[in-house]
Amino acid sequence: MKKNIEITIEKNIAIPERHTMKNKTKYAFIADLEIGDSFVVPNKKIADRITAAMYNYSVANEENKNGSSIRQQTDGTYRVWKTAKHPYKTAKTVKLDRVVNF
Repeated sequence: MKKNIEITIEKNIAIPERHTMKNKTKYAFIADLEIGDSFVVPNKKIADRITAAMYNYSVANEENKNGSSIRQQTDGTYRVWKTAKHPYKTAKTVKLDRVVNF
């Protein structure tokens, strides 16, 4: 049995702004973090969520695309640091003058 759906076309409805860190309040403190700053959260799930938000903020707003680091503390809580992201080390190609057999 098919249902008829009634659709109303509306004109001149403004599109709301996208949610960005500028207007998002849940993790707004991320914008204030500097490299080396840290904070404590009660569990790993929250630490993972915040570090994901830190990464997304960094990609969208920071030229250096900074990172983060998480460590469990002796009391079971987790400390999260904002870190400087190091460029990946790549192997350099070396041209040999002769063939070397090993």
